Amino acid sequence: NYLTSTYSFKYKPIFMVRHPFAVVASQMKHGGWKNVTSHFMIPNTPFNERYKKHEGFLSSLNTEIEVLVATWCLTNQVALNHSKNNINWMTITYEELLIQPEITLERILKEWQIVYDISKINF
Repeated sequence: NYLTSTYSFKYKPIFMVRHPFAVVASQMKHGGWKNVTSHFMIPNTPFNERYKKHEGFLSSLNTEIEVLVATWCLTNQVALNHSKNNINWMTITYEELLIQPEITLERILKEWQIVYDISKINF
């Protein structure tokens, strides 16, 4: 909401996310997250209320995968649950763009009020 309330965009911005399981599978395969612990550590930082709110659940996590999925959820929950989601910006998943590119592109073009014959695109 900060970006859309601070800046004026010609077209509604797109917030693209990938399914958390796909993100975590990639993280585990990549190895860059090999130092993730199997227990969630609530950061001792200012504004950590969003973690403390879920402390009971987070303390029950027992695997690196669970911790990474929880981290994805906490990272994206503000934008995904925001009252302006799909109003001030469009949320699109990578998977929907991959599986239904025509429908997704039509949604974007409609939102942006752009008329374009997508049959010209070789999907």
